Amino acid sequence: MRYATLGLALLAAASPAYAARTVVYPIDPATIEKDAVEQGLTASPAPPRGTHQLTLKMAPTVDHEVVRAGIMCGVWTVDNPIRALITAMATEHDPDGKLDPIVPAGLTVEIDRASTLSRCVSNGEMSAMCITRVAIAGSVTADGGTPRALHVEVEKTAKQVGACAGLTRGIGLISREAVIALLAEVDGS
Repeated sequence: MRYATLGLALLAAASPAYAARTVVYPIDPATIEKDAVEQGLTASPAPPRGTHQLTLKMAPTVDHEVVRAGIMCGVWTVDNPIRALITAMATEHDPDGKLDPIVPAGLTVEIDRASTLSRCVSNGEMSAMCITRVAIAGSVTADGGTPRALHVEVEKTAKQVGACAGLTRGIGLISREAVIALLAEVDGS
């Protein structure tokens, strides 16, 4: 077992292009549904347009590397550029479909950090399941008032057909669910 783990580590070091992955964010509803069925997940519908103008600020560290726990699928380094997903979904959620740089009356959403933890285990030959938790934290300020803390965490289990082949799609779908939860919390402000 120790030699198998060493072999995987050597493979990753020898071929970084093979070991590097980026989370995939499906855009159109048909792809979202197809990927969700493949991963054994339920995809929530995109939130409707909100009623508040949004200003969005994000720390550069919001994009992050997925923390991988365990050795299953551990040879891959996975980047989660979640800023792009948050920006796209917040833009779609904004009443006029564009984020404003400065809004005197509206909501200012500041995202300070995001993280992803994924733990994959084998559940048979050439298949695995990955338990992934995506957390997003920051604050929301309504009409220039006092900031209120925002924190959402979504944890789901995705099945991986073909061992780790769908890993980035599963993380992408769970990241999408976290952003939907974040927008719902912003709407409650």
